[in-house]
Amino acid sequence: MNRREQGFIAEQKAADYLSSEGFSILDRNFQYRGGEIDIVAKSKDGCICFVEVKSASGAGWGDPIFNVTGKKQKQIGRVAEVWLAKNGVTDTSCRFDAVSVVGDKVTHYPDAFRIVGPAFF
Repeated sequence: MNRREQGFIAEQKAADYLSSEGFSILDRNFQYRGGEIDIVAKSKDGCICFVEVKSASGAGWGDPIFNVTGKKQKQIGRVAEVWLAKNGVTDTSCRFDAVSVVGDKVTHYPDAFRIVGPAFF
């Protein structure tokens, strides 16, 4: 299985997990100028969650969530601002979550990181 297929399977597991926890999946693989948000979901309390999914085939290298670098966080923040503008979202709370998929184990990290910018205060 190549990396693209592995990523697709991990994103599907993450989306299924979030749905089972009461999230509504609003968008997947939203791209803008070289950046991408894996999943955009709405939590039960109405918060828009921009979700980064990281996966690994085994636990030997540790939790892949540590691969969400500061550079990647900034990129996600820029793309999230575009998503909010394109969808006319102006008065809803937002946060940045991460989901780690290692084999069949799915771990959700709500509010995994913060972005400071015009849309996020």
